[in-house]
Amino acid sequence: MVLGRGDSLGALHDRDAALTLGRERFDRGHHFAAHEAWETRWRVSTDPDERRLLQGLIQVAAGYYKALEQRRAASAARLLGRGLAKLEACAMGPGLVDFCAAVRASLEAVEQGTLTTAQVPRLGTTRAV
Repeated sequence: MVLGRGDSLGALHDRDAALTLGRERFDRGHHFAAHEAWETRWRVSTDPDERRLLQGLIQVAAGYYKALEQRRAASAARLLGRGLAKLEACAMGPGLVDFCAAVRASLEAVEQGTLTTAQVPRLGTTRAV
């Protein structure tokens, strides 16, 4: 687990803290670190809807990590598809709908291995979580 300055495991077990920290890391392009923040909360959550949302976010973050850092287009596209399926199964507000649409729009570039950081949607601007 990668904790930043001021992070603690106890704080990450709090739903809002984990969502916020993950969103901030995701929007800064730290996709693996966002995945870790959300996974910490996912491990302790017992609410099926929250777990689905978190798992979707985790898979999307991991997909972008694989696309941008590992350059593994096929596995990145699979993870993004799985994450989108989970997110789209959630009760979605407008922010999450916009985020999912933006992720879907980036899929062609992911599949072709041409994704740039500028093509990765941000959660903060969509207010998805």
